[in-house]
Amino acid sequence: MPRTSTNHQENFCRRAPLLLLLVTACSSSGAVANRPTPDSAAEEPADAAPADAKTKPVDGEAPVTPDAAADGSAAADTNAPSPDVAPSVEAMPAALGPAGGACPGGPYGPPLPQDRTAMQIRAFPGRTLEAPVWVPAQHALYFSDIGGTLTNGRLQKYTPADGKITVFADNVGVGGLALDPQGMLVAAAHDKQRLSRFDPATGQRSDVEGGAMYQGKPFNQVNDVVVRSDGNMYFSDPTYQLAGRPGQGVMAFYRLSPTGAVTRIATATNPNGVALSPDGWALYLATTGGGPLQRFALAADGSVMGGGTTFLSSNSDGMGVDCAGNLYLSSGGLKVYSATGQSLGSVTGLSSGFTTNSAFGGEDRRTLYITNSTALYQIRLDVPGFPN
Repeated sequence: MPRTSTNHQENFCRRAPLLLLLVTACSSSGAVANRPTPDSAAEEPADAAPADAKTKPVDGEAPVTPDAAADGSAAADTNAPSPDVAPSVEAMPAALGPAGGACPGGPYGPPLPQDRTAMQIRAFPGRTLEAPVWVPAQHALYFSDIGGTLTNGRLQKYTPADGKITVFADNVGVGGLALDPQGMLVAAAHDKQRLSRFDPATGQRSDVEGGAMYQGKPFNQVNDVVVRSDGNMYFSDPTYQLAGRPGQGVMAFYRLSPTGAVTRIATATNPNGVALSPDGWALYLATTGGGPLQRFALAADGSVMGGGTTFLSSNSDGMGVDCAGNLYLSSGGLKVYSATGQSLGSVTGLSSGFTTNSAFGGEDRRTLYITNSTALYQIRLDVPGFPN
């Protein structure tokens, strides 16, 4: 799945055939997969029609529905590059994967070892664990310990070097965690119905600019989040923790751009897990009981282009991604699928509760940490992956 800048070099060459050096470079370049071209954008711009004018999802609808313009066409993305102008190599970086560090060089083989049994690190009876994310600067795993109310949850910190688990932040309500390019923790915070940011060194909490509202309405709760290495944030907004508060009136997936602009990617029934491909050119959106897992093409600026395509018929809570592009779905356990949708097997040894999420960590990023409704687990894999 990784894409390179070769196609854009080829396009440029065709536009400047008199440049001998470029022609030579084009003739020697190999075939690679095309990057997506912005024929149309699936996102609803922030200044589009009010959200209440959209049809709300009901039982029987397609689970992930890209919002459309008033004339029925896909909403235009004014930030997307024109398809009539060949983007420069500089404008189309080769790697825009999840924030948290680039992958070590491949090639990569099968990810699962012969013994696929996960080891329990610690049980948390009566709690629900979520949102594992590895912070390299702290050599530690952070995860959410969700309580029974909006504000009695905790963020926990696990340091493998000494085996200690300590409370990092108390009396919070957080569903998903991700790293941003500056190494800060971005939190999908249902207690404040917005995206928050935590400093992993000090615990100081702040607001993510633009992460509170869409078209003048607060988000429902904000449930899961992933951050691309250029600062684009993608998140889900169901109603599990709405608790009677004002919200959007629909459930959906959103993008928050590095400039603070929010666009709605698609409405959905029970939107949940979000993940990026290693190269950052594909976005995976999953629901919980609401329909199949969808894949959307992303532009260089992070906007979504065109409607999504069904990647798998499976649902998923949170998702993990390794450096080979394999997806780790929280769906009746932890199931692994290749970047082409082929089943690669499952991780075993998890408790009878439900699996919520997974993320890679450790110094070589080959330890997969798994959160379950009652416990935290780990397993060593044969392929490194991303920390959120």
